[in-house]
Amino acid sequence: MKHEDFTSLALDDVLTKVMGYCQAQTKCTAVHWISAYGLMRVHEASEANWQHAFAAADVIGQHMWSQPASDSFSVFQLWRQVNDLFPQPWRKKMPAHMLTQPAPRFVYPVFFEEKFLGVVVLDKPKEVNPVQLTSQFKPGMDLASKYLHFAYQHLNARNETYLDELTGLYNQRYLPIVLEHEINRAKRDGVPFTLLFLDIDYFKMVNDGRGHWVGSRLLVELGKVLKGQVRGCDYCFRYGGDEFIVLLGSANPEDSQKVAERIRKAVEQKTFTVEGHNLNLTVSIGLASYPQHAQTAPGLIQIADQAMYYGKRKSRNIVFVAS
Repeated sequence: MKHEDFTSLALDDVLTKVMGYCQAQTKCTAVHWISAYGLMRVHEASEANWQHAFAAADVIGQHMWSQPASDSFSVFQLWRQVNDLFPQPWRKKMPAHMLTQPAPRFVYPVFFEEKFLGVVVLDKPKEVNPVQLTSQFKPGMDLASKYLHFAYQHLNARNETYLDELTGLYNQRYLPIVLEHEINRAKRDGVPFTLLFLDIDYFKMVNDGRGHWVGSRLLVELGKVLKGQVRGCDYCFRYGGDEFIVLLGSANPEDSQKVAERIRKAVEQKTFTVEGHNLNLTVSIGLASYPQHAQTAPGLIQIADQAMYYGKRKSRNIVFVAS
C-alpha cells in the first residue's frame, strides 16, 4: 500500500482500501474488521440476547465491517468465536503477532503508535503459517493503520455534530439516521423496537421559579438518569427543550413498558441537587413500537409524542402506551 492509495478519510473508503489489500495479499475468502470500540461495546452489552450485543457493536455499521459484503450477523457470530482471545481490559495492548483461531481463521490486532485500533480477521487464507501469513500484509498494514487512525478521528469529529451540547446525549439530527438503521434491521430480522417520548412535567415552573441556569442543569442530570436506566445498545436523545427520546433496540411493547416504568420511578424517586436547590421531578412518557404502532420513522415519533400528551392530559407522571 502507498500513501496515494488513500484519497479520502471517510471510514468506509479507508476500510475498502485496507480490506481489499488484505484480501489480495493473503488470498483469503473474506476479511472482516471489528474496531476497538466495537469490541468494547459488545463487552458492555450484558444482555443474554446476542442481538442486543450486536446492536451495541454495530453502531450504524461503523464498527463491524466485512468484505466481500456479507450479512452483518455472520460478522457478529465471528466475533463470538474470537472474543476469548482478548484480555481485560479491552484497551490493553495485545500481542503484536498473529493470533490463531482453529484453522483456517486468523486474527490480527492493529495498532497505531501503540493505540489499539481493532482487529482484522482473515477467513481461509492461502498461507496458513502465521509467520509467513503476517509477512504478506504487515508492511502495508503498518501504513494502513495510520489512515485507519485518521479515519476514526474524522468519524469522531463528524459524530460530534450529532451530540447535544448541553446534555451530551444524541441530538435531534441523529435521530432519523438511527431510526432508519433500526427500521431496516427490524425488517430484516423481524425484531421490533420501541420509542419512548419523555417530557418533564411542569418544567416551565422550574425555569420561571428557579431560573434557566438551574433548569439547564436539571436537564443534564436527567440525561444521566436516562442513560443509567437503559442498556449500552439503546439510544438516548435530547429531542428539544425538556423533551427526550429513548430508543430501545430489539424490544417489544411489553418489555419496553417495564423499562419506561423503571425510568419514570427513577426520576420520581430522585432528589436533584442543583446550585444548592433540592428539586424533585416527574416525567410523562409516551410509548410507541415498530411495527405495531407505526411503520415509518416520522410516524413512530408522532405517535409516541401523541401518547405522551395523552398521558399528560390524563394525570402526568405516567407511562402511556399508544393504541
